[in-house]
Amino acid sequence: MSIAKATSRMLALDYLRGFFIVVIVIDHLWRWPNLLVIFSGRGELWITAAEGFVIISGLLIGYVRGYKNKALPMKTVTKKLIGRSLLLYLWFVIMTFVYTAFVWYAPNVAAMPWIEITKGDWNQLIPLVLKMQFAHEWIHFLYLYAIFLAISPIVVWMLRKNLAWLTAALSLAIFGLGYVWQIEWMQWQVLFFLPSIAGFYLSTIQKKWGELDQKRRQLAIGGLWSVFAITLIISVIYSPLFNDNDSFDAFNALFAKDQMTIWHVIMAFIWFTGIAMIFEYCLPFIKRWLGWLFEPFGTHSLTAYIIHGIAITVFALIVMDTTSIVINTLIGLACIMITWGLVKSPIVQKFVPR
Repeated sequence: MSIAKATSRMLALDYLRGFFIVVIVIDHLWRWPNLLVIFSGRGELWITAAEGFVIISGLLIGYVRGYKNKALPMKTVTKKLIGRSLLLYLWFVIMTFVYTAFVWYAPNVAAMPWIEITKGDWNQLIPLVLKMQFAHEWIHFLYLYAIFLAISPIVVWMLRKNLAWLTAALSLAIFGLGYVWQIEWMQWQVLFFLPSIAGFYLSTIQKKWGELDQKRRQLAIGGLWSVFAITLIISVIYSPLFNDNDSFDAFNALFAKDQMTIWHVIMAFIWFTGIAMIFEYCLPFIKRWLGWLFEPFGTHSLTAYIIHGIAITVFALIVMDTTSIVINTLIGLACIMITWGLVKSPIVQKFVPR
């Protein structure tokens, strides 16, 4: 595996993560009808950008903190991961308070997420947030990521001890318990820690892939893309975007976000792999025409995720809900560009984690 190929694949992952941020901004804006639904699916397809964001984060933790840092003392790696976990927990608390207060107190706001806590009830809100039992929709991923990073030192240690099989088994067992007990982070961790294993062995996987003859590689790629394309089309047909038939509810429930099933997990990995391969194949085109947007979003993905709600709140204050597809599309593009500008700001880069 050449250095150039390995580098291009990591760049493709950065662009892919940037694309996921763009989709998250579109979905959280929640202004419909909107031409940008072509890229986001309005968050109503079987798999969304959230799953992809978790998968790619786990993959990079395994690669960077696991594989690339394997020469560092375990104590050093642990301090970095725990410190990062605490930092993200702090930002989760701060921004949940900020965004919730905005929804509660800002006058005449449009397209805001529902807060189930009684308006102004800080006595209830504060302990729920501190215990990570409530998360604002726009910052929801941070509490999951903080938990995963806190557990990551154990996973990195196990991978260093060649216990990948045990890591996978424990992750799947925790997923099963999370499904039974309906605990969100226990369900979603499987999308983080299984990719962490892949990230730790990424160089080996790439080497083994390169050793396959061309016919087998083409067969594998064609099969995966076919499954990805077919399931994507079925998901679109069955989604509320085009069909409100209640008879599809039971089928769509296999891929529900609030109670993740094993089918949801499998489909998330299939879709992620399919999209990642498309991004690698189209890398020259993406780099030329969209690199200016996807690269800063990808390399500063947590910065964008933390502050993207600021752009949404601007338009929530100045533009009421509208059924104009033109206005909603322009608002969506403007929110993406405002978020991009904030991410590029030196002040934001200095204080907000990337």
